[in-house]
Amino acid sequence: MKIAYVTTQLPTPEFGYGQRTLSLLDSLSEVGDVDVIWMKHREASPAEIEHSSRIKLSHCPITRLPIAKRLPTVLAGTPPVWAHSIENCELLKGEYDLIWFSRLQTWILAGKPKGAHIAIDFDDLSDELYRTKRVLQRVALKQIPGWCYNYLNEILIRYNRKLAAKVVHGVFVCSDRDAVTVASDNCHVIPNGTNLNVQQTDQRYARHVVFVGPMRYPPNFDAASRIQKIAEALKESEHRGEFRLFGEGTQNFVDETSSVKGFGFVDLTSSIYDQAAVALIPLRAGAGTRLKVLEAMAFGVPIVATPFAVAGLKVINGETALLAEDNEALLTATERLLNDVDLRISLATRARAHVETVGSWQQARESAKSYVATLRGIR
Repeated sequence: MKIAYVTTQLPTPEFGYGQRTLSLLDSLSEVGDVDVIWMKHREASPAEIEHSSRIKLSHCPITRLPIAKRLPTVLAGTPPVWAHSIENCELLKGEYDLIWFSRLQTWILAGKPKGAHIAIDFDDLSDELYRTKRVLQRVALKQIPGWCYNYLNEILIRYNRKLAAKVVHGVFVCSDRDAVTVASDNCHVIPNGTNLNVQQTDQRYARHVVFVGPMRYPPNFDAASRIQKIAEALKESEHRGEFRLFGEGTQNFVDETSSVKGFGFVDLTSSIYDQAAVALIPLRAGAGTRLKVLEAMAFGVPIVATPFAVAGLKVINGETALLAEDNEALLTATERLLNDVDLRISLATRARAHVETVGSWQQARESAKSYVATLRGIR
């Protein structure tokens, strides 16, 4: 079986999306001959070059259109955020048994091809991402253009998502919850996972509270703001650890007087969870599956989170995490864990066993291979 995997981002294991891509490429390589077609919009990073050396890679350059030239594409149904021109699209016209688009965006850039040999990974439902950006955005007068831009992207991405589900053979999401949102007979769940081969944190010596996520994503920014308030409320307690934020932009999120420390992007994931007593994840919005939840479980770090943050992961309150909705309840749960090492150990142990059941990339690989098996004989 000859397969084309079309992506706008080369895979690296440092990020959840890169881990998902590598997992899918591994599974597709087991059932066919895979060509990776990169819709190139920048030069590859050293990490991308390193991890792309083992795949057959072709370039299909794309260029972001200037604002003056975006209107015709938007009127044709393209979200303005994805208004690009594409070169060398002939690569996609090869005799492939399956063309797998890594995201809805790549399918749109390729001209929205139809057919029984087309599959699209919806990943984290981009229209839901823009909806959450809009919902969390404060609508002051100067923010109205940004609010309208996000709303236009949300509408057009949702339109294209529904169109794609009608005209291609298969679409994929990462949770049962997202499958309900898509509501299509050709929608399949390929769950996200995390690296389980990691050193677990020794909770006997753990003392810090951590949160991971880039600040450019509004739900993460909102969560970090809540953490800042919780940290201020715990300032006078006997807790001697730190509230730590990791991810792009976190180093600029806080100032010297804050009770929270921002460390920016960290290459080595294990250093994030070193001495972490609690992974505090107070998300109120977002889409897809929160990989930060699976990651914390894998490292043996007990979780305090909102029910929204763990949606679709079959988490049980009091068994595999402590769940709370408002800041006061989140603070109480966090303080409880910080002061009870036995509770931390038991919660972390059960969460680790749980993630081994629901959060293995092997499940994603098996789901992808099972889908490809249904395509035998289509062409």
